[in-house]
Amino acid sequence: MATIKRQRADGSWEYIQMTGEDVITLKNDVAAHLADEVKHLKIGERAKWDAKETPEGAQAKADKAEQNAKEYAKQQSVDNEYYLMVQMIP
Repeated sequence: MATIKRQRADGSWEYIQMTGEDVITLKNDVAAHLADEVKHLKIGERAKWDAKETPEGAQAKADKAEQNAKEYAKQQSVDNEYYLMVQMIP
């Protein structure tokens, strides 16, 4: 039997008894987890992830798109009024 010290979620520690077979299984599980490239980002992948859009950047783009839409709608309104005025002149 082996005594293993592990940390609980609340930060406290506990000691558990494990057989040799359990220790080998635990070691293999940990190794498999660390090798899992889906769960763990590589350095290059982390850099790409960190460079993704920020909430501030996304908000700035949304604000600009809203401003552009309002300006376009305003211009369309002016163009339509002018068109209607031209149509009304005999």
